[in-house]
Amino acid sequence: MRADSDHALMLLTKAANALDEIEDLGEVVKIRDHAEALRSLGKRFELAEEIALRASTIKVKAERRLGELLAKLPLHPGGKPAAATTSNRLQHSTGLKLSDLGISRSDSSRWQKIAQLPKAKFNAFVHSEVEANRLPTTNGVLREAKRYLATERVKSLPQQEGYVTQLAELIDEKRTFTTIYADPPWPYRNRSSNGAANNHYPTLSMDDILAEPVKELVGPSGHLHLWCPASFLEEGLAVIKAWGFVYKSYFVWIKETIGTGNYYRRADELMLFGNRTLNNDQEMLLLGTRGGEGFLDHTVRSWQKYPRREHSRKPDEVREMVEKVSPGPYLELYSRSQPKRGWTHYGNQIVRS
Repeated sequence: MRADSDHALMLLTKAANALDEIEDLGEVVKIRDHAEALRSLGKRFELAEEIALRASTIKVKAERRLGELLAKLPLHPGGKPAAATTSNRLQHSTGLKLSDLGISRSDSSRWQKIAQLPKAKFNAFVHSEVEANRLPTTNGVLREAKRYLATERVKSLPQQEGYVTQLAELIDEKRTFTTIYADPPWPYRNRSSNGAANNHYPTLSMDDILAEPVKELVGPSGHLHLWCPASFLEEGLAVIKAWGFVYKSYFVWIKETIGTGNYYRRADELMLFGNRTLNNDQEMLLLGTRGGEGFLDHTVRSWQKYPRREHSRKPDEVREMVEKVSPGPYLELYSRSQPKRGWTHYGNQIVRS
């Protein structure tokens, strides 16, 4: 068994070394399928770890090459978008359908996204996996590609979209955003543990927060990341709904020092997530969504530990996390931070350099 596997791997490696020169989709599919079969065989019969690692490496390299070839297919007559017509373009070009090659639409989409990861970054990622004795996987490479594309998308945005003091300015300019990051000045005045908020910054009434015209600033799909104190969880969910999103999840900021609280002593904050979504306190970041905008990175955990900052100011690292999981353009509401590349900021406490 071992001798047969070694021979098969030798032949497969020889073919894989020529991947960049192979233009025939069917040939690359064969290399990919043979590598997958050898990888599965190695795991099943507990063959040498090296065989499984090399077979897995060849498999993902073949998938990246397939993505390149699929993306290069000529447009279907009529010039329909490439992402929606890969099967039609293949049939028009070769007379074959994706299904004739054993390729699903999902595979085609994933491989084309992987192909957008530059070869040097792809090779570096695969090498790091092998060095760590981990099998390179399609999902792993896909996550790396998504992270890269998200970073490049932010880099492509203007150096500084600027800041505004009235959302009406953005509405008049017909500006829309895919991701909203908000830290409302909640009306703490009737909540004893946080009543000092008014001494640090002006607060808004719940009616004012609910009435913000956020719906007019988001397209048919998008994400909302909303900071929400534990004592305002019910109101936070109402804000997500009023702004046109659906609550989905939450993120927790764990603070390194313990604060006060009406009940438990607070050492965290929640950020709620919604779409058109992230959720957990104590300050929570709630997550809401609108439409079908996908989450870019499912490897981000639901909590992080950061030092406590001046009253109510959130960690800058959270904005970087938002960029990992949600697509731009980005609008920060009630900003109390330094303006950031690729973001538009609304608020009267923006830190100007």
